[in-house]
Parts: sequence; structure tokens; C-alpha cells
Amino acid sequence: MDCIFEYSDKTNSFINFNENQNSFLNYNNKINKIISEFPNLFFITKNNNFYRVDLKEEEGRAILEKENVISATSVFSSYNYLTENHVILKNNKVIDLPQLDEDDKFVNFVTTGDLSCCFLLTERGKVYFHGINVYGIFGCTTLQKDEKITSFVKHTELEEKITSKIVDIKCGYSFCVIRCENGDCYGSGYNYYVNMGITTKKELHEFTLFKEIEGKVKQYGCGYFSSVFLTFDGDIYVCGKQDNGQFGTEFPIKWNK
Repeated sequence: MDCIFEYSDKTNSFINFNENQNSFLNYNNKINKIISEFPNLFFITKNNNFYRVDLKEEEGRAILEKENVISATSVFSSYNYLTENHVILKNNKVIDLPQLDEDDKFVNFVTTGDLSCCFLLTERGKVYFHGINVYGIFGCTTLQKDEKITSFVKHTELEEKITSKIVDIKCGYSFCVIRCENGDCYGSGYNYYVNMGITTKKELHEFTLFKEIEGKVKQYGCGYFSSVFLTFDGDIYVCGKQDNGQFGTEFPIKWNK
């Protein structure tokens, strides 16, 4: 059973989406990616059409927003797109994509919740970043905190540090989490709510391994100030701020400070 797993602590919900049992197939293409981001739900089909779901409609009517979209993010009704040649931000700012090897291509694009920076991930597991290095989110030791990067830069430190291929990348408000093919997860940036499960540091200025769930993570999601991890064994780990019932139960107060 193919499922797409997504989480947002602003919608207070888990979405476990089975593309074989959904109402969107009448759009003639199976869904490639579904994303929850308060107050929106949207998806991208396998022919790269971007749809927004109108949650006010009783049947969750999907509206075509844009074509030729590889990936996208949504923050408070503002959309940011990755196309074949550019990143298009909510203010219609267009950023050129960096040159890749012929056998590689961009497959994912994420922005932080505060829209200060964004990341790109390629099919071969290469990471590129752009924007402001808030809370050291780029995880690059050669950069100053809050340093501004005006064009996409390849993250060579990650290539040297991590041997397993990077297969996913997600962002919270001002933090970033990557997942590797072997089930490892690493994070950088804002950690004041222990939103990356590491209790020893409030800011991570380089990508740090989540040792408690090392080699275990199958899928995961990042909310504004919390994270959730689904393991290969079907266990769910959560960490970060819970002030609106994000985890469905009361959580130890030490995570909420």
C-alpha cells in the first residue's frame, strides 16, 4: 500500500494518504506529493501540476494553481515553487538554479517557516542552500551566523560528513532536518523547544546526528517548533513544543520550555 505521510503542527493533524483510495484521481494523474501547511493543503501530481485544496468545500475541492511544478512550499497562503529552471518565491522573486551534472536533477525544495532561507535537494542526494543563515541553520562551519547567501551554494561539508545518500529534507520555523537512505536523521538551526530532540544545545550550527533514532527513520515531518518521526518498525517519535495538542497527548513539560 503506497502511502504519503505528512505532518504539520499548525494544522494539528497527521495525514496518512493512500493514493489508491482518494477523491483526487479524477484529475487524471496520481498524486506525487501531498503537503499540509496551515491553513492550506495542497498536492503535486506526477505530471507536475500543483493543486490547492479548498477546505471550505464539503468535498475538499482541488483547484489547479500552477503547472510544471516539481516541488513547492506554502506559508500562510503564500506559495514558493521549484520549476525546471528556477525557484519562484512568494514575492515573485526568481532565483536561478545552479548548474548540475547531466545525470542529476532537483527533486525537492523547502523553505523555513519564517521564509528567511530555502534548501534544494537533488536526485543524487546533493544539498544546496540560499538565504540568511539564521540560528546557523545552513549547518556550515565556514559561515557566520545570520550571514546572507545571495545565490544557491552547494553544501560540500555535508558531502564530506555524511556517507549515506540524503533522500529527504524538511524545515520547521528556523530549523532544518535531513534524512539519509540508511535511516539516519541530522538537524541544524533553531532548537530552543528541543524541536530536534537534542537537549544539550539551543542552536545547532552544524548538522547533528539524532542518535536516539539513528538508523530507524522511514519518514518524518517538521512543524513550526516540533518534529515527528516514523520508524521502519512503525513506532512514532515526537519532540518539540506542544501547546495545541500537536502530539495528541500530554508531553513532558521539559520539551515545552
